[in-house]
Amino acid sequence: MKFTKLPLSKQTHRAAAIAAVVVLAALGANPPTASAITCGFGTDIGGGVCRGYLTSGTSWTVPSDWNSSNNTIEVIGGGGGGASATAATSGRAGGGGAYSKATNVSLTPGASVAYVVGTAGTAGSGSGGSGGTGGDTYFCNSTSNCASISGTAVQAGAKGGGGGTTATAGAGGSSASGVGGTKFSGGTSSNNPRSAGAGAAGPSGAGAAGGDAGGATAGGGGGGNGGGAVGSNAVTTTGGAGGNNISSSGSGAGGTTASPTANAGTAGTSGGGGGGGGGINATLSNVGCGTFTGGAGGVGGAGTEWNTTHGSGGGGGSGGGVGISSNSGTCNLTGGNGANGGLYGGGGGAGGAVGCFVNGSGVCGTLTGGTSGGAGAQGIIVITYTPPVVVPSVSTNFAESFTPNTATLFGSITAAGGADATQSGFAWSTVSTLASNVSTTTLGAQTGTASFNSALSGLSANTTYYFRAYATNSGGTGYGSIQSFASDANRQGQLSGYAWSDNIGWISFINSVVAVNNDNTLAGYAWSDNIGWISFNSRDVAACGSTATLVDGALSGWAKALAADNNGWDGCIKLGDSALGYGPALPGGANASGTFTGYAWGSDIVGWIDFSQVTFIEDAAPACTLSGPASSVTPGAAFTLTWMSANSPTSGSVVQGATTVISNPTLPDGSGSVTAPSTSGTYLYTMSVSNGSTGTCNTSVDVGTAQPSIGSGDFYSNPPRVRAGKTTMLYWTVSNPPAQCSIVGTNGFNANINPTDGVQGSIATNAITTNTNFTLTCGSASATTNVGVVPQIKEI
Repeated sequence: MKFTKLPLSKQTHRAAAIAAVVVLAALGANPPTASAITCGFGTDIGGGVCRGYLTSGTSWTVPSDWNSSNNTIEVIGGGGGGASATAATSGRAGGGGAYSKATNVSLTPGASVAYVVGTAGTAGSGSGGSGGTGGDTYFCNSTSNCASISGTAVQAGAKGGGGGTTATAGAGGSSASGVGGTKFSGGTSSNNPRSAGAGAAGPSGAGAAGGDAGGATAGGGGGGNGGGAVGSNAVTTTGGAGGNNISSSGSGAGGTTASPTANAGTAGTSGGGGGGGGGINATLSNVGCGTFTGGAGGVGGAGTEWNTTHGSGGGGGSGGGVGISSNSGTCNLTGGNGANGGLYGGGGGAGGAVGCFVNGSGVCGTLTGGTSGGAGAQGIIVITYTPPVVVPSVSTNFAESFTPNTATLFGSITAAGGADATQSGFAWSTVSTLASNVSTTTLGAQTGTASFNSALSGLSANTTYYFRAYATNSGGTGYGSIQSFASDANRQGQLSGYAWSDNIGWISFINSVVAVNNDNTLAGYAWSDNIGWISFNSRDVAACGSTATLVDGALSGWAKALAADNNGWDGCIKLGDSALGYGPALPGGANASGTFTGYAWGSDIVGWIDFSQVTFIEDAAPACTLSGPASSVTPGAAFTLTWMSANSPTSGSVVQGATTVISNPTLPDGSGSVTAPSTSGTYLYTMSVSNGSTGTCNTSVDVGTAQPSIGSGDFYSNPPRVRAGKTTMLYWTVSNPPAQCSIVGTNGFNANINPTDGVQGSIATNAITTNTNFTLTCGSASATTNVGVVPQIKEI
């Protein structure tokens, strides 16, 4: 894919993506998940609840996060199979499996317990074959005393539905024979011909009965699942509709008549019963008879009480029958087959019989009832539990340092512990055990297994710090291991601007930080809208090769696109290769502010990367101004010093003589209270600020000294006007003068004087060629006088 190169003024970026380096946590190995917990069995269904299903097997290991005080075990027995038909006698349907639920079953985590999933009742086959009985489903609290549903270890048990015969429909699994606190019986259909399978019981109630032929040739509709509706009887040659599920929907439509083969019933959905097969009832006069077949029943719908595929099933529809009266030809008649019950526990429908009535030259040929009833559906065990809340498991991942005085810490919650974290963050200190001098960051709540990070500032350069991540939920606070990092050495500066790749477009060094440290190594991240974050950190590029450096103005080493491993590319970008003669370089071959020329190489994915709009910016030394009170300060009294600073200082102090009076000033600007010395005098206060380089500024403060003053007319010149090139005398009288004052003229005159309190002094000026102002400054007092030049008069 190619991208059009835009003028720099038209570059655009995704604001959210480049807002801050701290969003790099999203690229970590532990991305946030939607689930609040990791279940030892099943999956998180929301609200810190786990649910899983057993549909096969015989042994279950209790998960380590099992909660004996908050669980349910629900079971449905297998559905009974429907009978096939003889030529003259229709089959009867299978019964639905029962449902039982036990609550707060006490189990030992790690223990092995036995269970049995009820088998599906087999379909009757051949001529008048009976359907099989559905198996019992039960769950035990041990592996012994679990040989049957009546075993003493059984905690939840549900009976399977009975199989149908040509005379009797199978009974639904009986709740009276089940085990559990909540129990419902499976559906039992009528003993009438072509009865449809009954629905399984479920958490919403008993299974419903299926319909039957009702005197018609068509088949009955299957019964709805637990809490659903009874299937409908057939009407003449149209099969009965299946019963609806608990939500009053899901029924399969009955099949309609057609010749020579009637239409099948449609399947039920979401636990609804399948429709009955269509029937044929015809009188043929003076027409050859022929071959006719009844419609098959519709399959019962799979239940959905627990999710879209797990629930109590509807009953299968029964097959339609055929009734023909003919006075000529040979009649070959076949009844429709019954349909299977729906998962889980639905009963199977019955096969339909046929009837042949002839006179004249008519002949009853091959007469076959529906050779297959519907099979019942197997049982199921549903286990739901809420794991107890425990302390979350936390990982302290790593730290990235971007300046001498800032760093970003990364951590993650690897197991939520059963509840989302209400607080998270990092504890950090210069003490290796974190036993003292500890600071804490608070990042707030986290959802599930989430990654998080926190930016630190105000660190001391070249200092080892220790830190660990933490997270708190209702079970307590979990901590990661203690890790360490060394704050960066004083850095030289950082990269700024944009690089260009014809393959992926712009790579931004704006709003992200790629620092150049004093050891010439690079650290930090650039951003591409198309491949994401590009790291220059030694930890990330180790798999590619050497750490990125800027030495004598030349970039070399490696960078890495962090998201590249997800698409088959290793993400490695080579910044320069002196042997092959490429790589970005600064003019003059020195690490001084300037714009690069040259290219890096990012494999065939990225191609050549043009650095001609990337600049190295040196960190400027900090500057400051410091000011004190304009008037004298009473000895021993408090007064305020005020300062401003520039070029991002990260530390500072204010001293008076050898005494530090403000050890940690607010930067870049601020003020602080200082106590004056107890002895009168003039004192010098000096501020030092540092960002790796150092800047200073100072101010003088008078303590216990009357401030100087110059009265009106106490500074003047005589004569006040002179001819060009002549001098004049300046006179002054100063009260409370400092040890030294100054006089400055606009003609370049500059002199220091030592006034005596209240005594007039004087001094001669230099030559005056134009009108000149002279200013006398004594501490905070000043005065100005003007000397004019007499114009020259020439004779004409």
